[in-house]
Amino acid sequence: MLGTHEADEVTQDIFVRTWQKLGQFRGESAFSTWLHRLAVNVVIERRRSFAIQRGADDRRRRRRSTC
Repeated sequence: MLGTHEADEVTQDIFVRTWQKLGQFRGESAFSTWLHRLAVNVVIERRRSFAIQRGADDRRRRRRSTC
């Protein structure tokens, strides 16, 4: 689950990405379907980046504890 601050950031990211990609909407599906997919992609991207960042933090902590 996300805290309020993180939820606000993800929501803002979705709005920004929607604005950036709006010209690519071809109308082959409902706008709501396109927007939902875009939002899911933003969430997946943020989760991946969080996992990568968390992994790097864990590696740094392990290096410090072995020194």
